[in-house]
Amino acid sequence: MKNASGWLVALARIEGALPFLPPDVAEILAFRSLTRLWRTHLRDFPLEGVGPEHNPGLEAGQLMRTWYGAERHALLAWIMRHGHPPLAAAARRALAARPGTAKRPDPLAAATIALGRLDAALPSSTPLATLAAVVEQLCREEVDFLEGESEMRMVGGRVYSAPAARGAAWGLSLAIAVRPQLFALGAAPLALAGVARRELFRALRERPVQAILDEAIGQAAGWIAEDLARAAAEAERAREVADGLYASSHAARCLRLLAGLAPLSRAELARAMGVTARTASLAVQHLEARALAELRLGDAMVVLRERRNSFSRLPISREASVELEGFVKG
Repeated sequence: MKNASGWLVALARIEGALPFLPPDVAEILAFRSLTRLWRTHLRDFPLEGVGPEHNPGLEAGQLMRTWYGAERHALLAWIMRHGHPPLAAAARRALAARPGTAKRPDPLAAATIALGRLDAALPSSTPLATLAAVVEQLCREEVDFLEGESEMRMVGGRVYSAPAARGAAWGLSLAIAVRPQLFALGAAPLALAGVARRELFRALRERPVQAILDEAIGQAAGWIAEDLARAAAEAERAREVADGLYASSHAARCLRLLAGLAPLSRAELARAMGVTARTASLAVQHLEARALAELRLGDAMVVLRERRNSFSRLPISREASVELEGFVKG
């Protein structure tokens, strides 16, 4: 199938690059995967008070700035418990930077159920068939995953169409995200976000399950390619920062954190790096002097100064870099 071959080729390129990823690139990629996973999760999570379109706004989608503190803490803690080592380590650093309070009861119980179903089907050499089987199993045996049908309600003498009740598709999406070995990626420092869409759990699907998964996996692979390119470029900047500095300088570590989790306060940077607030402030000052970061006026958040992604810096062959650039732009 055309879609399937697209994401198979994209993931094969990423798989080929993984053994050659320097540790600093892998670190940034894991942080960026967390931020993307949070945005996708927020889109699909049935939070209250955000309207029928479930659009809570841009700031809520920032992992370290979201006002959904309890949900964010629950997500990172769940990844720490169930995720593969690189992603779990990144979640631990994010929680250290901005500690939170656990929410009771567990809001991610559905993700744990879905992860159990997925683990029971692994290992597998046929990701699409495995995921299709897990979806059908959840539809048959776990009512919380089913998508409700829209219904008519009367309010003040007028009839309105209420949106469909949201199921727990996001639970399976999180389970897939922390199991990259499903796609032969081993314990890679990344997450395939948003693979399980609500459409999979509707009583009357307009498309076959495998067609829905094809499209979702292709989109997730594109996101990984973008994050990998960005991580490689920012890691190179961090290495340039470290040149000529004393070994005790934390400017490069600070830049890697900002590349994956920004915006961050100086206090959050200090907690994430395990250093004093003064040490973190000195690192930020060095980045400001090099025009690599800036302290945002009004809220004292440190943000990274953007620059164009550099696909030529990817730790893979020049031919693969050109193909990957074309895939992302396409």
